[in-house]
Amino acid sequence: MKNKNQRELNKEQIHVLMDLPFEYFKARAHEEKVKWDLELSFIVDGYEKGGRKIFGLNLNDLCFPIYDLQEPKHGFLNNFISWYMLTNDNKSNNNNLNQ
Repeated sequence: MKNKNQRELNKEQIHVLMDLPFEYFKARAHEEKVKWDLELSFIVDGYEKGGRKIFGLNLNDLCFPIYDLQEPKHGFLNNFISWYMLTNDNKSNNNNLNQ
């Protein structure tokens, strides 16, 4: 449930924020040796329709992964988030979020 001060994300903001979960899905598929053919738009569409649990990955209202019920091994999600935050330049992403 959203509080009265929480604003809705627009489609462009969702696309930017969904990069982390999308990259996580690709890394998880690689770890599990499973083919990954889905596009980012598939994940974004599910999120826009209210999906916050996608393939076992639970997202908050800012598209950030909370936990994964299908982790290939314990700690995989947390390790991925740490790696992602250290290796990606989020400066350009933050500019898009302020619109």
